[in-house]
Amino acid sequence: MEAKAKRRPPWNASPGSVSRPPRSPRPAKGDNACAFNFDYRSVLAYGTARLLAGPAERDAALRAIIAKYHPETVTAPLNQGMLEKTKVYSLAIRALTYRQHPEV
Repeated sequence: MEAKAKRRPPWNASPGSVSRPPRSPRPAKGDNACAFNFDYRSVLAYGTARLLAGPAERDAALRAIIAKYHPETVTAPLNQGMLEKTKVYSLAIRALTYRQHPEV
């Protein structure tokens, strides 16, 4: 099953777009109330999402995530019952956008 990504507002993730602040936004005070804003950095990814149907594909994708965040457990067996219930998507990225405030 493939789904075309649609443009979404920031922080509203769907299988076709990924949006995540790399750090918590911090208030940025200006000289007056109209100049108030937040310091932030964000990346939006647009592309085509594909549901990974085979257990070997899902296992490999999940282990790539585990390797990034918990490398010491990457070879540990996965709970097969949970793996069967987990939907895993691959995103073929078509475009990325980056925004930062304040601009540098």
